[in-house]
Amino acid sequence: MQFTKTPNRNMHLQFILLYLLVSIFCQCSSFDKPGKRLSDTYKVNNREINSDWALYSKGLFYESMKDYNKAIKYYIDASNHGVALERIYYHLAKCYYYTFDYKSAIKYSKMSIESDMYYTEPYILLHGIYLSLKDYQEAASIYEKLIELKPNYVKTYYSLAILYYERIQNHDKALAFFQKILELNMPVDDYFLEYSNYYIGCIYHDRGDEKNAIKHFKLVLEINPDNYPTAYILANIMMDTYSLEEAKKYAYYYLKMDKDNLRLNSLLGRIYYLENNPKSIEYLRKGMSMKTIHGFIAKSLYLEKLHKDIEAKEYLKSIINKSPLIISPHIALARISLRNKDQKNAISEYFTAAILMYKVKLLYSARNVLLKILSINDKIPEIYYYIGKTYEEIDKLNLAIIYYKRANELRQSVEMMIHIGYLYNLTNNFKESVRYFDVAINLEPKNSKTYFYKGLAYSRNNNYNQAELLFKKAIELQSENDMYHFYLATVLEKLHRLDESIDSLKTAIKYNPQNARACNYLGYLYADQNKNLDESIDLIQTALKIEPLNGAYLDSLGWAYYRKGDYQLALEKLLEAEQQLINNGTPDPVVYDHIGDTYQKIGDMKKAFEYWNKSFDIENNPKIKEKIKGYRQ
Repeated sequence: MQFTKTPNRNMHLQFILLYLLVSIFCQCSSFDKPGKRLSDTYKVNNREINSDWALYSKGLFYESMKDYNKAIKYYIDASNHGVALERIYYHLAKCYYYTFDYKSAIKYSKMSIESDMYYTEPYILLHGIYLSLKDYQEAASIYEKLIELKPNYVKTYYSLAILYYERIQNHDKALAFFQKILELNMPVDDYFLEYSNYYIGCIYHDRGDEKNAIKHFKLVLEINPDNYPTAYILANIMMDTYSLEEAKKYAYYYLKMDKDNLRLNSLLGRIYYLENNPKSIEYLRKGMSMKTIHGFIAKSLYLEKLHKDIEAKEYLKSIINKSPLIISPHIALARISLRNKDQKNAISEYFTAAILMYKVKLLYSARNVLLKILSINDKIPEIYYYIGKTYEEIDKLNLAIIYYKRANELRQSVEMMIHIGYLYNLTNNFKESVRYFDVAINLEPKNSKTYFYKGLAYSRNNNYNQAELLFKKAIELQSENDMYHFYLATVLEKLHRLDESIDSLKTAIKYNPQNARACNYLGYLYADQNKNLDESIDLIQTALKIEPLNGAYLDSLGWAYYRKGDYQLALEKLLEAEQQLINNGTPDPVVYDHIGDTYQKIGDMKKAFEYWNKSFDIENNPKIKEKIKGYRQ
């Protein structure tokens, strides 16, 4: 670019120098760290400015004017002075990038990084170049290097995560980088928190891990209540998992913004249809215009509500053929069959719907449908059996027993008798429990399960000698059943025959190395006896690989480390155990006692006293009382 000649050349030159001076100071102010600077001296020799500073400044000027070829010439000349090379090479790389010479742009970006590895701009440029070239793996590797140098660059983590998620489609790596954003020990902009949770939710959803998907999608809405697309996703996930109340909640949440959304109107219509709520018809009517399966479901249910049976039946059969696990079409077909006096088909469709409801934990709905079948035909043992199962699931064991007994009356089964005996045991009706087991033994004396469950009843009733005999009888009939050996070990420990208990646990593990309970139990016994501590730790870690969130196993591991004298690691594991048991609503006095003992060992008596009190509040244990008394003295 040529400057226009003016009458006052000196004034014009001074203006240019002032402009360049401001430009270079602006550039220098963004240096990552102090180092060798370009010369601050320059000379005006007629029309030419030949110092290193001036060459770099001219390069900046021509780059700003988008005359990249001239800028390149001045940057190359400036580079010959050997100062601030990271800056010069970076600007050279930019100019080559803007002229689409990607090979040279890559070359000078790398030279800039070699000159000063902590200068971030060339990493960003190089990343962008590789994105332009669609070399996504190289683009990712550049940012991974930058993260090693600058571990708190949130935008870099986010860009990497998006790159792995959308372009490279390595969801494991994407998940790791999104998670890192959530774990950064620094303030993070809500935007990055919101969308990191969103993409984590998407990844878990794609993997079928709906529990974690829901958790992160809910966090999205906590951060940004106006993220309506996430409410839409949650409504559909909740519907897919038949969490109907939550599905309604998020559907209404989204419909505040878009009241005519067809899919969510169809969704609400289906929910209200399952609840036999008259409100279903208004939502089904809105949702039925969709040309998708959701629209066809809405239309079929709407037609059934209008008693347009022939037309509805055609849609319903087509839907069931394609998607047999959707519940509402089975209910609709059952209702149509009943209206047409086809009781056999009505029972079949109702029973299918009830089983599907039971599987997705719609237990009360399943029970109501099963009771509907009983009103049609009360002589089907399977109906009583599944009503019993629904009551057992909601912990109404006495009601479950009533229905199981009726099922057994209609069709006698030793397995059913064993189960009834087991439930009587859980309800502390030891006499009836044993009576059912004895009847089962008379019918099938070679059935090992009967002796085993009868042994459980005696063990629960603290008759360990009789329980031992029954467990051994079960083992005699089925010697390789690891659970029989495990429970034999439990009663042997109660009888203070620890060596025999340990032998039984070893046998259980021999027959099933993945028996987490046996591995943990044996590891804990070793730790409690302060022997074989390395083996103890290995056994408990095996159990935790199988059940990593088991609070009892974490307590065992903490106690093994305690016995080994590694009190800091013991405390870490014991506190993890405490948290897991609190999460499960099952705080354990033994865990609190162990934590108290560990705090005592590391010299924090105030904390030890606090945890012994927690233990004593749950269980009035004389040993804990003595520890508390000793602290107070």
